[in-house]
Amino acid sequence: MNGPVLAGTKLVLAQPRRLRREFELRSGEDVVGTMRWQGIWKPVAHLEAGGSRWSVARERIWHPRYVARDEVDGAAVAALDVEKSSGAGTLQMGGETLSWTRVPSHGAWGFRTAAGFVPATFHRRGTHVDVTVAPDAGDVPPLSFLLLLGSFLMIVQAQAAATSAGAVAAAA
Repeated sequence: MNGPVLAGTKLVLAQPRRLRREFELRSGEDVVGTMRWQGIWKPVAHLEAGGSRWSVARERIWHPRYVARDEVDGAAVAALDVEKSSGAGTLQMGGETLSWTRVPSHGAWGFRTAAGFVPATFHRRGTHVDVTVAPDAGDVPPLSFLLLLGSFLMIVQAQAAATSAGAVAAAA
């Protein structure tokens, strides 16, 4: 079901069925990864790509922290601390630190390595997320996980924006 992610490609995260909280990361007609949400009060996203499966859940309320775990052994593989005000964050993964930040030259978001390299950019377009993978992103491990995690964060940001807009409208 999940094919290889190719560096230098454009991908789209789409929701094939509007009433289900399931998404597919596609390269043309090929599904290269999936994301499925479970739960309402404490939602968990299940990510799958290339035979690997992870679950991502929020572990703090006031200072958001998302922890990704390998679904086979339950081991934490990454932790992402996010600033509520800006949406930017810091990802700790396998001894490396990456920044989740706006990418001004692309008008999008992306993970930035310590060397300043952005392996992929993410741009929300309605209910879709456009993902552009850098041509030399193949050296960034594990790329498929980063692509799904970035897509996850774009959905989280969209949900937060919708909640804020609803709160403002209710207060007016």
